[in-house]
Amino acid sequence: MDILCSPRSKTVFESMAEVGKIYSYSTDYLYVNPFREQVVFEQIKNHNYNAVVLTYNNNNGHGYENLRVIAHKLGCEQTIHLSADLEQLDNNLFIYDNDLENTRFRCALSEEGVDWLRLASTKRWAQPLDRDNNRIVIITESFRVGGLERYVVELAIGLRNKGWNLAVLAVYGGPFQSVLQENHVPVYCSHPLVETGPIGYQETLFMESRLEHLQPQMTIITGHSVLLPATLAALRAGVPRIVRSENVDLPLPSLYAQDFQLAMPYIDSFICVSHSVANSIAPFLPPGDTRVRVVLGSSVRGELYLRENSQAYLQQIQQIQDSLGLRDGTKVIFTAARLSAEKGLEYLLHAVPRVVAKDPQVTFLLAGDGPLRRQLEELAFSLGIQRFVRFLGPRLDIPILLNMSLFSCLPSLREGLPLFIIESFFAAKPVVATAVSGVPEIVRHGETGLLVPPADSRALAEAIIAMLKDEAGRNECRS
Repeated sequence: MDILCSPRSKTVFESMAEVGKIYSYSTDYLYVNPFREQVVFEQIKNHNYNAVVLTYNNNNGHGYENLRVIAHKLGCEQTIHLSADLEQLDNNLFIYDNDLENTRFRCALSEEGVDWLRLASTKRWAQPLDRDNNRIVIITESFRVGGLERYVVELAIGLRNKGWNLAVLAVYGGPFQSVLQENHVPVYCSHPLVETGPIGYQETLFMESRLEHLQPQMTIITGHSVLLPATLAALRAGVPRIVRSENVDLPLPSLYAQDFQLAMPYIDSFICVSHSVANSIAPFLPPGDTRVRVVLGSSVRGELYLRENSQAYLQQIQQIQDSLGLRDGTKVIFTAARLSAEKGLEYLLHAVPRVVAKDPQVTFLLAGDGPLRRQLEELAFSLGIQRFVRFLGPRLDIPILLNMSLFSCLPSLREGLPLFIIESFFAAKPVVATAVSGVPEIVRHGETGLLVPPADSRALAEAIIAMLKDEAGRNECRS
């Protein structure tokens, strides 16, 4: 079988040849630019290919359409996507490649294709469990500043403080990498600087090589996009125990649901952060499955959130207030969340005009970053509330910002068990939050906070106003 592809994808086809499902591949690699179909045609028109396999992933679809034009010019009647069974194709084969590894093994993990997970798992089954080895490796998506990343940091440091030999693997770098290093947790990162695209085969090879070097007895996998690559890497490295930490309710995007179903048979234990999350994954598991455990809360280091009365700490608070232009008497309401659709921040912004009409001394601080930041900033401007809302970007001083606030607010549309609410309780701050997923499992309405329906700006505003007015109630709500 002749394969035409870019040099970056050589390892993909070599590995497929290794497991015996592609019997040979051409050593003549060629990079093809999808937007220059005439160049492509000139390069390959003298070859007698009778099928074109399309793997282009560009969202606008132009590359895919251009390749269909190429196929027509070549006289190829077949245009087959990579998820088709490669063994059923004729021997003369042209594969257009655009970073093939980013298809994330769809060719290998389809029911008709190669079952890499099954083949890789035979190595794990042959590995004995070493009771004296207490090394755990946590695999996650990135070290950026966010709720999942804070969960990983607290989990890693907490386990290390309990005597476990810890290391953390991530695909992409970020500020929390230095936080872990300062706490003597070894970190390994495939792409230290920036996120460069989907997690693919090259990143999986990185995970596999690190796991083979570290030889842990257990790996804990967190994050959606890393689930399938990390599971495959752990199986190929022969890690005896694979644990999945589920932090968000299903259903999620269809791609993740497919990844979950493919990886599910090879996971030894599912640790869910709430009963809501556990219930959401139950339909994906066999009846009576006993692998699911619910662990409410987390290993958050509560001592970080206790307010100090030292002069240095008070000066630090004053410096932050000065930098944000907060006057004496400003009533701070604090939110820390990724600026993405599921956090429901647009509903909070729509609630702000009602709140400031009742109390103009209020300022909302929003810590975090994400794909909707510019859109949310524009919404705040269009609502005329820009002087009442501060977008702080990623912050590592969440405990201090919580201590500066009267209470916290989280208007999420979907959650698992928000780490931010747990942090608020450690800082003795009540919360106004939406009653979604696992939130009602830890927030007692009227005791530790106020719960409102999701996607309801009016109800959210009324709860915030009620919390602002009732100082005695705020004190009663404190955890």
